[in-house]
Amino acid sequence: MYNSVVVGILVRLWEILQDIYRYSLLKRIRDFLVISFKKLAKGSKIVELFTSNKSLIEESLIYRLYCRIVNWINGTLKTIEIRMEGILKGSVIYGLIHKLFHNQSDLQITLSLFFIILGGGIMVINIFNRVSTYIPYLFSLALVIAALAGLSTSYRNILKGSLVFNCIKNIFIIDEGVDQWW
Repeated sequence: MYNSVVVGILVRLWEILQDIYRYSLLKRIRDFLVISFKKLAKGSKIVELFTSNKSLIEESLIYRLYCRIVNWINGTLKTIEIRMEGILKGSVIYGLIHKLFHNQSDLQITLSLFFIILGGGIMVINIFNRVSTYIPYLFSLALVIAALAGLSTSYRNILKGSLVFNCIKNIFIIDEGVDQWW
């Protein structure tokens, strides 16, 4: 069964030791102790703590207290948000901020435009002040490039979700699964 003589001998020796242990006095004592401890530990919170699948952090009182506090804070903030939304519906500033930061792509576009304007403004101010070192220009340029990269990924995600863009794109995609008529 095994290619190695040594491995074959060791496997056979292990099987013999298993048979000897199966009917030994040592196994009977062990089984008696295990069953006794299981009966004694039934319903024990300490044994449940050390044998549960959860980590000790999740079982601890501090973690439970922390979760309750965080849930209370989230509930309070949600209640305040719902009440303030009713009050601020007609507000021009609220409507503007809501449009700028409504979802992730709007947030990304708003922040990218802000960083482009910030980087460009820093460059213009440095040019007017005749700053001769290159570090402020490099910082401004890096800020503008990072913002442009964020803006391009944002518009790419917007185009991927657009039905009109996908319809036009699908017109020009070659369908490889169909017999070609030409």
